[in-house]
Amino acid sequence: RPLRDKTLALLAAQNALAQLRLEQVLPRAGTRTMPCEQGGRALQCDLEFTNSMNRSFRQVSVRVRDASASRPDAVLLQLDGLLSGVR
Repeated sequence: RPLRDKTLALLAAQNALAQLRLEQVLPRAGTRTMPCEQGGRALQCDLEFTNSMNRSFRQVSVRVRDASASRPDAVLLQLDGLLSGVR
């Protein structure tokens, strides 16, 4: 089960990053939380946006948690990426 949980968390994080890239908007620095259900599991994605040295990019960290777990603060997986404002 732990491998399945990590795999679903990775898919959820990758989907969150893909959605952000498709929006083609650079979010402001800060945090955002959103549900990111995957494979019938209630997951929560915590997104943290930070400015990079180049104004055309934002760093984003996606932390995936099991929303239904007894310890909802436990992170299943963290995935980091960059968003580009260059079109």
